[in-house]
Amino acid sequence: TRRIVGEYMLTEQDVQQGHKFADTIAKSAQGLDMHNSASDNRGESATCLPCETDYYDIPYRCLLPKQIDDLVVAGRCISATHIAEAATRKVPNCMATGQAAGAAAALAVQLGVTPRKLDVALLQRTLCEQGANV
Repeated sequence: TRRIVGEYMLTEQDVQQGHKFADTIAKSAQGLDMHNSASDNRGESATCLPCETDYYDIPYRCLLPKQIDDLVVAGRCISATHIAEAATRKVPNCMATGQAAGAAAALAVQLGVTPRKLDVALLQRTLCEQGANV
């Protein structure tokens, strides 16, 4: 999967150590689930590493590409390292980032601002009102 380079890049340490962010748009307990590629000649083995804490945050900045305005990215292509993406690519996380991206885009249009200038607290309140786990 191609991934953007965002305002923040989620790391393996963020996932495993349960880092919390002020601009969180989703909470997740999905651990790292790395599958070896066919091209590395190691077969179909996988490395599964659970979180060391109860959950980690996915920050809004991971949805905002650097140097590109008016774009919010969701799903497998958010800004995360290759290893962190082994957790963020899972369906529940993709659904959560999709909801956040959609809400952010709608709010940005309503307020006449770019997604980067959006008040994150307003986005978080909106997501909570929609029943998201923020």
